[in-house]
Amino acid sequence: MQTGTGDLQGLLRLVLAGGDVNKAEEQGIYCNSPLHLASELDAGKENSRDIIQVLLENGADANKENRFQQTPLHLACQHGHLYLATVLVEQLRVDLNAPDCGGLTPLMHAVYRGRLEIVDFLTKRGCDLEILDNEASSALDMAVLNQQQDVITLLLKAGCELEKSKGHVYSRSHYVNSYIYSLINQNDVRNVKLLYDSGCSKKEFYLQGSIHESNEIGISVEMREALRSIIFQPRTLKNACRRVLRGSLARVKKKNEFLGSKFSNLSLPRSLTSYLALDEYRHELQDALSQTRDQNI
Repeated sequence: MQTGTGDLQGLLRLVLAGGDVNKAEEQGIYCNSPLHLASELDAGKENSRDIIQVLLENGADANKENRFQQTPLHLACQHGHLYLATVLVEQLRVDLNAPDCGGLTPLMHAVYRGRLEIVDFLTKRGCDLEILDNEASSALDMAVLNQQQDVITLLLKAGCELEKSKGHVYSRSHYVNSYIYSLINQNDVRNVKLLYDSGCSKKEFYLQGSIHESNEIGISVEMREALRSIIFQPRTLKNACRRVLRGSLARVKKKNEFLGSKFSNLSLPRSLTSYLALDEYRHELQDALSQTRDQNI
């Protein structure tokens, strides 16, 4: 059956003939089921949605694992198939945090492939941000390693904390230092401020700023001023309170609860809940998400 190429007629013939919609493919190393293969279809085409609905209506197992212990949700996140991910999570209530044989969660697959819209979807459905894979890396570690700025912004807004990640200490420190160095080198003041506002300590900026000074690498006046402000001026009380509240609320574990929903449940003025949610950084992120959606249409 050519599910992976969008053969709806072939699928219908299989169903009418009483075929097994959960039978794994006989060729290839993954042993994917038809629902796994459906994740590879173009999500913007109606044919893709029809195939998914036919499979599910005829008993496709939404939790079936392939040879690498990946469920259809893993592959939907890997391929950026938001419709399938939405059906699996919101209608069928599959496990958001199921690890595959490498310990990778659906979120990690989305992060690794840079699937911004999927990362946004999963974090808003309350997926666990702190799970580590078999190499002791978190989703945020992966994003920082690959310097995926929009993904990092999403994860930080969702409640990830760079310095309190449970990942491998040496690797995390190396990733963070490299990322900050890159941001300074690119004169990316916005993301430098985001890292600081989300809880990154002054010492990281001092170290990387000093390296740039000693190497006489040209950085803009705006970047120099931003670094001086971060390094030499104490955090404002407002900023410090945001850092503490975000960290405390992120550690209050409730199944499938998004950090942003915790802010909205507080009896605070909207301006304060917006400040807690780091909404001053949302505009560029919304632009990036809009571009992603346009590409998928």
